[in-house]
Amino acid sequence: MRNSATLLALDAIVVAASIAVVLLVHSETLGGLPRLYVAHKEQSPPAVLQTTQGLFKYWIEIENPFSARHAEFLIFENGSAKRIPIQVFAGPATGYTSATKADDWGTLSSTSDPNVAILTLGPRLSPSGGKFRIDIESSTASRLPGN
Repeated sequence: MRNSATLLALDAIVVAASIAVVLLVHSETLGGLPRLYVAHKEQSPPAVLQTTQGLFKYWIEIENPFSARHAEFLIFENGSAKRIPIQVFAGPATGYTSATKADDWGTLSSTSDPNVAILTLGPRLSPSGGKFRIDIESSTASRLPGN
């Protein structure tokens, strides 16, 4: 009986250590612990875009990525925030990884028109490399052809 109790305690220690190692590896590689809830909002770290009109702060937000009611937004801030809808995923997300730095989900670049910018999706969003034309004045986005 004592051998069984000792063996059971040893098994419990091995299981606990294994879970700790898996969570540590997940945290180190993906930038955090797993999220076990369905309804949530996640955002990338903010970045800065230099334009002829000055500095603008921006980031990408994803709401409920794995549901049919998902939404993605480019948040563009220059005193007041604008939420510009972008459709990254055609349906529920097929894949993304939490952003640990600003360009993981996307990079915004200026154009010759001060009211237009180009958003290029980053490597941690699927499909990565897609591009959107962002009209800052009208707060609209359109996917560029071939992306």
